[in-house]
Amino acid sequence: MRRFKSILLDLCLIAVATVAALLLRDNLDYSPERMAALLPYLAVSLTAAAFVLPVMGVDRTLWRFSGLAEYWRLVASCAIIVFAAVMLSFAISRMENVARSIPILQGLIMVALLVAVRLSMRAHRFRHNRAQLSDPAPPGEVVEAVLIVGLNTIAELFLQAAKEHATGRILIAGILGRNERQTGHIFRSHPIRGVPEEIEAVLRDLEVHGVLVNRVVVTLPFDQLSPAAQQALLDVENGTEIKVDYFAERLGFEVRSLPPAGPTREEVSKAFPRPLDDQALLESLRRPYWPVKRAVDVVLASLAIAVALPVMIVIGLITIVSFGFPALFWQQRPGRYGRPFKVYKFRSLLGAHDAFGNKLPDSMRETAFGRFVRATRFDELLQLFNVLAGHMSIVGPRPLLGVDQLAQFKDRLLVRPGLTGWAQVNGGKRVSGSDKMALDMWYIRNASARLDIKILLLTFKMVLLGERENPDAVEKAWSELTDDQARRAA
Repeated sequence: MRRFKSILLDLCLIAVATVAALLLRDNLDYSPERMAALLPYLAVSLTAAAFVLPVMGVDRTLWRFSGLAEYWRLVASCAIIVFAAVMLSFAISRMENVARSIPILQGLIMVALLVAVRLSMRAHRFRHNRAQLSDPAPPGEVVEAVLIVGLNTIAELFLQAAKEHATGRILIAGILGRNERQTGHIFRSHPIRGVPEEIEAVLRDLEVHGVLVNRVVVTLPFDQLSPAAQQALLDVENGTEIKVDYFAERLGFEVRSLPPAGPTREEVSKAFPRPLDDQALLESLRRPYWPVKRAVDVVLASLAIAVALPVMIVIGLITIVSFGFPALFWQQRPGRYGRPFKVYKFRSLLGAHDAFGNKLPDSMRETAFGRFVRATRFDELLQLFNVLAGHMSIVGPRPLLGVDQLAQFKDRLLVRPGLTGWAQVNGGKRVSGSDKMALDMWYIRNASARLDIKILLLTFKMVLLGERENPDAVEKAWSELTDDQARRAA
């Protein structure tokens, strides 16, 4: 309910910003006729905002804990909303009777209003609590994933200590709050995933998303937890390899060496950036093609978002009806240089566990609608926002889960992962993991604008006809690899 109120208030502010833009454009001269002409553009703006704001996570931020990261997210959200509104309005009515300066004024006023409201809430909190808040720790190399139990000043202290003393070694997987009302919001740029009594379910859900928690930090005194929460923590401590650390009792910071259970994103990322021995790969990465490619990605992603926004809205609504909330699914995957980022998709499967906590096979989670959106790749349209944010490219090696990234092929992480790639159009799921990585390495060495266009055309063919293995492309990729030992090890 609180998230709904947040979105509703933001939509009201956007409506005010749009009307204010018209009044400023007309030197504060109110005209009923011009206001009526603005209504279609206002309706399109609110429709776009109702979809973009939840996708960007704006509704999940507790305003009194907002920070610089949230304000930049608001700026990006407003830019996308204005761009989408202009493109859709132009496509529908060619923006007749709407001055071209109104979208610019609208965007500036939107940013000012949305940020001002959050700053006022934060200032109000500061008047009652002088505790200093800081920006979230920047992304980096990860040693352990930590789940925090408790929402208090001790939790703030831990986050601040993690920022100052363990930047790049700690990944905050989430926070368990005091009550259900806090679930779904954001505290210091980290999501509140539930309550302590639900810790086992939260850990299972994070595992589905590719996040393996190594450590649970309890910031509340044990005797202040409910009996159910106490038992849940004891079950985690005694029944798993996860360490439960009662930070309120120790108020210290301990750097531990955790033995990994298999290939992890830590193993993938710890060597980047580093010198390259592969001269062919080094020469490819030095070409001016790559910065130009990034500029083209931004333009194409912006246009694609504007065109696909109505489709996203429809798919989102059908997903909610078919699967319930949340409509989105995310997984954490290693990106460029192995830095983790979140890949977003529309949900296409039912819940991962049954009522007894047993993991269900994918065959029992499928629906007709889910199979359709996966076959058409509509579930991946949200990754256009990843492209716009710089996490991904239109064409490149597909991002994998950390446990699926083979160590001998970690050079494929020297470029941004893509929405589609050479491996996907030459077999996809029909070829082995090592073959796909060999195809990715071939792409990085031979990347060009012509090859990207070819991959995009083959992607449309793949969506229409399905995945088909291309043995010749696989063999050619292997033949051009300089490290024959990598192939034997695979």
